[in-house]
Amino acid sequence: MNLCPDFHIIVFGADRDGGAEMARYLTANGVPARFRDNSSEFLSQMPDAAPGLILVQSEAEHASLTIELVRQIRTISIVPCILHARTPDHESDRVLGLESGIDDWISSGATPREVLARVRAVLRRTMTKIHWSELLQRPLQPQTLNGAAPSNWRLSPERRELYTPAGAPCGLTTAEFDLFHILARKRGVPVTRDTLSLAVFRRPWVPDDRAIDNVAARLRRKLVQHSHNPEVIKPVRGVGYLFTGFQLPKVKFEIAI
Repeated sequence: MNLCPDFHIIVFGADRDGGAEMARYLTANGVPARFRDNSSEFLSQMPDAAPGLILVQSEAEHASLTIELVRQIRTISIVPCILHARTPDHESDRVLGLESGIDDWISSGATPREVLARVRAVLRRTMTKIHWSELLQRPLQPQTLNGAAPSNWRLSPERRELYTPAGAPCGLTTAEFDLFHILARKRGVPVTRDTLSLAVFRRPWVPDDRAIDNVAARLRRKLVQHSHNPEVIKPVRGVGYLFTGFQLPKVKFEIAI
């Protein structure tokens, strides 16, 4: 994997010795890493010095605090985040974490070699021709054509982001983007919860599983802020959800290839 000279990732956690050791291992194997253990200081530096990826190491009993940290990161950055559980965890924690914006969850017992492989896998999925550090260190400006501001909604699978007609990103989490992506490709057609669960969480849907409903509710709240359509994501009783469109006059929706 070829990385730019200034590229680095952050290993974050309370275990200074373990975190520093992991950072050294990743660096020795071609993924430059730095260890941090102060969340307030780290978050304050994010807008000016965002890393290419964040690997958060957490004890199981601190899972809720770790997930809250990721939520805070998601309010200011789309940088990919991986959670590495240092002690045995629970399915409920993993599901909540993935729904909250974590890109991958590594359970306890994983060797440093597996952690390295997962970090590389997430980087392959998320890195674009525009270097992550460059993309995240400056605000995304509206894309223009002949000096005119864009007038269409635009879904970019490459950047994994949805842009408003003003060119501003909606700041979707991983789960929200995956859900909207499949609904947008089937606009006007209901998509079953089972199909959505397989696409978003890689697992079959069961009747008492509310994960898709929770993601759909959060996604709808974000989209309604920018749309004249309060039912832009509409539940279909007994089936699942459908994307009805933004219904803005003279405004189109396009999916970038």
